[in-house]
Amino acid sequence: MFRSLVKTEFAKNIFSLTSSSVVAQAINFFLTMILTRIYSPSDFGLLTIFFTISSLVGVFSACKYDVAIVVAKTREEGIALVRLSLFISILISLLALIIVVLFKPIIQSHLEHPEIINWFYYLPLTLFLTSASQIFWMWNVREKKFKDLSILRILETSSNGGFSIILKPLGAIGLMFGTIASQLVSSTFLFVRVVFRDKFKPFLFIKKDLKEHASAYSEFPRFNVLQGFADMFLISAIVLVGSNYFSVYVMGLYALCMRVLQLPMGLIIRPIAHVFFAEASEKYRNGEDFYKLTKKTIIRTALFASVVPITLLIAGPFLFSLVFGSQWHESGVFAQILSIWIFLDFIKAPVAQIPAIVGKQKLVLRWTVPVSILLLAVIAVTGHFLPNNPKSAFAIIVCYQCMHTLFFIFLFLKLSQKKINE
Repeated sequence: MFRSLVKTEFAKNIFSLTSSSVVAQAINFFLTMILTRIYSPSDFGLLTIFFTISSLVGVFSACKYDVAIVVAKTREEGIALVRLSLFISILISLLALIIVVLFKPIIQSHLEHPEIINWFYYLPLTLFLTSASQIFWMWNVREKKFKDLSILRILETSSNGGFSIILKPLGAIGLMFGTIASQLVSSTFLFVRVVFRDKFKPFLFIKKDLKEHASAYSEFPRFNVLQGFADMFLISAIVLVGSNYFSVYVMGLYALCMRVLQLPMGLIIRPIAHVFFAEASEKYRNGEDFYKLTKKTIIRTALFASVVPITLLIAGPFLFSLVFGSQWHESGVFAQILSIWIFLDFIKAPVAQIPAIVGKQKLVLRWTVPVSILLLAVIAVTGHFLPNNPKSAFAIIVCYQCMHTLFFIFLFLKLSQKKINE
């Protein structure tokens, strides 16, 4: 059974992405060790708040037409959706620039940490670069060009850490510039590959084609945008809402904790997710059942990811102090608290695109909205009553996160059954 799994195209594609991710994450880990010694927890806290806001706004940047690129019926439709997604991204970025310029005083008055207000002038740029990278990434997933995606991981992590180290004299904003520089490297690399390898012009906008495909795939902005926003909120709510109750120092400890816990995501989970998305979409287009593929993916992910909570529960604070310095000991304690939720989120991540594959976005959205509202209430209540005891507050929040994550894992597994979707 093991030999048959290893010889499958699915396994080979995962290995292609994972092998490069090992190198990329090793570089990332080494650079993070340096960054935690030259930047403070507060610096990381400000960075996390800014890019959390950016990620939440970024959900709207391509109106989720980038997801449709993978499931499009023909290659020509996929190309048209690349162009449509880029066109919308440009418009959203320009709109963001106008809003920042015109409403800067209002935005500043609603920020719990107004010192990052000047960072917002770079929000339109990071929105476009992030969106462009995601659009070209999805095109490569559709075309199963996993080798290019493997190279990209190394470029992205190396440039992010490298530029952040070089820009240290600028202070906390150096971290932000380093991230934007890595986004520019990523999007440029993928753009060049699309133009010269796939031989089409991604920025060729034809009004008729844009309108036709916007209408043909209208279910993606109608359902996936709200779904994507709700999903992102489930991840970012702790920063967005928690920053109103906890200090930027606590947010910095949480930021490093999540940065480290995301290493397995980039190393193993995300490669599995993109290969699963491509394989499951192809099976569904061909009228095949992919329930077994989904079940095997969940089991594989759980086996690979189980080492994370075990290690952190046993020696989280010690490892964080040893690797990142004594000032980050408390971040290891937060890692212990978050470990079970992160483990479950790892399991959920590869199969999270199933609703888009089978056209059940509306059903999942009905569940995600109340779950997100309840999460907002949980964070607000715990933050209000336990502002000086963030560990207990985070423990309560994590319990809720674990419950709803388990629910969605079983829901996605059920949606992968052909009989459910017929």
